[in-house]
Amino acid sequence: MIRYFLILTLLISFGCIANSSNEIKECNGCHTSNRLKPYEYFPNGFGKWEDQQCYGCHQEITDIAIKFNSGLKDKRYFALPVSDHKLKLIAGNHLSYLDGPIYPIKNIPGRLSLFSLQRFLKRPFGQCHYNGCNAPVMMAYPLIDKEKLTVYNDKVSKENIFELQGGVSKEEKEKNINIGREIFEKKCVSCHKYSSISGYDSVGLSLFSKKWIYSYANNLHDMEHIKREMPAIKLSEVESEQLVRYFFNQREAREVELDNLLQSIPDKFNKNDNTPLSKSESFYLWNRLWRDNNCVHCHEIKGRANDAFDTSASGLTAWLKENNPFDIYSRLVTRRYEAQLGIGASKPGMPMTKEPVSEQVISLLSRWIKNGCLDLNDKALCLFQSDLKD
Repeated sequence: MIRYFLILTLLISFGCIANSSNEIKECNGCHTSNRLKPYEYFPNGFGKWEDQQCYGCHQEITDIAIKFNSGLKDKRYFALPVSDHKLKLIAGNHLSYLDGPIYPIKNIPGRLSLFSLQRFLKRPFGQCHYNGCNAPVMMAYPLIDKEKLTVYNDKVSKENIFELQGGVSKEEKEKNINIGREIFEKKCVSCHKYSSISGYDSVGLSLFSKKWIYSYANNLHDMEHIKREMPAIKLSEVESEQLVRYFFNQREAREVELDNLLQSIPDKFNKNDNTPLSKSESFYLWNRLWRDNNCVHCHEIKGRANDAFDTSASGLTAWLKENNPFDIYSRLVTRRYEAQLGIGASKPGMPMTKEPVSEQVISLLSRWIKNGCLDLNDKALCLFQSDLKD
């Protein structure tokens, strides 16, 4: 009982304070020295983290999980909003963000372009292997604009792939893309066909600037902040630009493929079963579904995600009064398609940064929506119509 009282206290107090760093808030919590500095501590030593300090929060939870699994006592355990079962899982499979590099932009100037950085933040890519892809683990910021990224102006390249092609005919653009493909297949494909070896396939390589591709391939760059494993490969500056054009073409093709898949979501919803939920299924939806499927880590802790969608019973009830429940269904299906193609959608799928929820869960939500979003008292909180998706 004491532990659950402390958990409640932690959830209420786990808020966000103003950020005094020059770093933009979206990057400060995972990629700067502030990522391990909570703004305050609970009496038992557990940190109070800002809602963007995912790295520090996950690092602390993972540390507690490892100690718990080893039988070591840790007073922070009593304020941790994570079940013992989850702690055992976390101990063997650490939480996301812990591989995030420190100062990835400042430590390697010119590695990214302002254009490629914005594109990546809007629609992150996952990794693709010979047997399939993974959904992006990077948090997406679909509304971020270039002005917010100007803090990095002295650390990124100003090149824009579309500006590089300015004044070039369509035929010439296609020619350069094809030449880039040929260079890739000749010099890069053995390690970059999939993400398995290098971490970057041809879509992932769209993150890097023309200048960096040239410098890194020819081993001309100061490698103090990055471990080099790739052998030097001779590339001209022209070839580097042609490769960059090919990489962005690959990214655009993957994005279009995903966008086309997303158009099928309304039909998928309409074809789903509409059997009413049983009492036990309804109880599960209102009490366990959001926790079991990695939603509460963001949506029940005070901050931006919670402001947008509160998964508590009262929060969900209030949300349904102002919003279309089809959006929940759509975002969950979107995440499955993001995992299928290894690229983020312009409206990101959920749960963001996590594996997609199962088809069983998606079907459960679909049936719930089609039957009026009934609460535990069988009161309809939404009105299903054939055009609900609109």
